[in-house]
Amino acid sequence: MEEALLKGRIQPGMFPTEVFLSFQDTSGEPMMVIVPDVWVVERDSKQYVRVRLLESNNGASVIYVPGEVVQGQAMVSVASSELVTA
Repeated sequence: MEEALLKGRIQPGMFPTEVFLSFQDTSGEPMMVIVPDVWVVERDSKQYVRVRLLESNNGASVIYVPGEVVQGQAMVSVASSELVTA
């Protein structure tokens, strides 16, 4: 399975080994996930979360986001423009 990097708002989690990730799916619904910090990647002073890319076509990508879903679901469709090549 291919990996990609997801853009989103990353904030410190409740515990030092986690972060809080928020982003929007293709329909504009807010998604919130608590992600283990080992999935966070920094590039060019920006932080991303590694995700599994399941499918991509017509400007949308289905991804699997690791972690504990607070709002939304772990497998979600996002705009392909929200992903960066891992």
